[in-house]
Amino acid sequence: MSLSRRDFVRHGALLAASAAIPARLQATMRGGPGGVVSLSSPEARELAMRALDAARSAGAAHAEVRLSHLRRWDISECTGCGPGVTGIMQGGTNGTNTDVLAIGIRALVAGTWGFASSAILTPDEAARLGTEAARQARTTARAGMAPVDLVPAPVVEGRWTMPVERDPFAVTREEVLDTLNGTSYHSLRSWAGHNLQVVLLRLETVFASAAGSYVVQTRYGTEAKVWANVRPEHKGVQFAGQRPWGIANVLPLAGRGWEYLGRAPWYEMLERVREEQERYLALPEKPVDVGRYDVVVDAITAARLLSGTIGAATELDRAMGYEANAGGTTYLNDPVGMLGKEPVGTPDLNVTANRSLAGGMATVKWDDEGVAPEEFPLVKDGVLTDFQTTRESVPWIAEAYRRLNRPLRSHGCAGGATALDATQLQRPNLRLAPGRAALGFDEMIGRLANGVAVESAAMDLDFNVLNGMARLDQQFTSTRFYQVKRGKKVARLVPTGTAILFRAPELWKSVLALGGPESVRPFPVKTSKGEPAQETWHTAEAPPMLLRQMAVIDPTR
Repeated sequence: MSLSRRDFVRHGALLAASAAIPARLQATMRGGPGGVVSLSSPEARELAMRALDAARSAGAAHAEVRLSHLRRWDISECTGCGPGVTGIMQGGTNGTNTDVLAIGIRALVAGTWGFASSAILTPDEAARLGTEAARQARTTARAGMAPVDLVPAPVVEGRWTMPVERDPFAVTREEVLDTLNGTSYHSLRSWAGHNLQVVLLRLETVFASAAGSYVVQTRYGTEAKVWANVRPEHKGVQFAGQRPWGIANVLPLAGRGWEYLGRAPWYEMLERVREEQERYLALPEKPVDVGRYDVVVDAITAARLLSGTIGAATELDRAMGYEANAGGTTYLNDPVGMLGKEPVGTPDLNVTANRSLAGGMATVKWDDEGVAPEEFPLVKDGVLTDFQTTRESVPWIAEAYRRLNRPLRSHGCAGGATALDATQLQRPNLRLAPGRAALGFDEMIGRLANGVAVESAAMDLDFNVLNGMARLDQQFTSTRFYQVKRGKKVARLVPTGTAILFRAPELWKSVLALGGPESVRPFPVKTSKGEPAQETWHTAEAPPMLLRQMAVIDPTR
């Protein structure tokens, strides 16, 4: 390829300009690991101390610094998707490499927080951010807001790495691509096509406080989704007008290492996806008959219901109205009066929260206030038992805690998506306790004389987490609605024309049965919260459920 003098001069100017950019920022911009400071190094500690010192010099009574290094690799592999898109795809919209460093500091002045963050990690920038956070806090304090009251927390120092066998980013590129390419050769033998999408994540963080805490943590995330395109003529069944794609989170996003993907029984999983979709499409399709039916929901739908109703409603800042202009409020709107008294479900309903679940997406050793989280009940025997709290929020319900004779301490729910984002209350991992009987999804369907079964439904919830609808998952096209007669699936209901309508206060009082311990499954749930919005993940564990007389509607009417 020839290079003109004009091109030579232009590229030379770009190279000269890049030489003036700090090495760490260059590394962030180009998306590569070269030159990126390790957050486990003394250099990272020096940056944190510079920011803390600057905030205190600017008048902060307390300050906290967070540093983060997010690495993400998205890979897409496709067969039969059309001309020019067969094989591993990287770059553009089909595959990306992300490598982002950040530093953020919040400072407490006159009882008010100020926050500043940046993607530039240099000592001068750290000092500037400390001063800026204190300045913002001083300005905000003039508004006369109620002063922040932090409950005490022990000073902590340490290092924690999520227990995985193999760091996904330490695996050779050749091994990654070899694993994924193997699925192509297998699928070509029996499918019209498939699309495999893999996500690998590593988030390294530092938390440092003016009180003396300093912790370094590394978390992982690994995921694989598969779209299976069955052959329309399979077994002589014609699927006229039916989109034949079926999706399964064969390996749902989890806090796991490369072993999660590398040891997976890929061929068996992919065949299962294809066979499930063929069985689904072999059923006759019919529109829903609007009415009330007993409804069986699978574990993933139950997990999404759990997170979107009880999980959202027990965020204490939401219950106190602080999310009213962003994520909404909640029907549990009197935390002090309701705690320990409010019935939210049947006596069999028990929900706990934790940040210790193996493979959980919200699992950490310390939260973003340096607090070691604990497992705690949100609902016990159907009664509201507690709320998700942070050091700042738990004093808001001190009166209820005194009434219930509980110590006033944070449950460790503080967090931020990265150091660029302000610390706020984030949802922990959630668990809906199973029933005692050995029931699974299919066994529950066998109990229905005339009802509806649902797999992988998404959620639409209103502003106050009050009214909701389980509907087609438009993003992943994975939802399946079935008509059930005499314990058998007899038809597939039009997915775009079927939904389950409910009110959250009554939903959990409608539970007739919960699946047994063997039927509990963990699923990742993404939440968006705050303004500007932060997207974070947690894991919700739930069994399938049988619900009494739910409203089944056609949302297109």
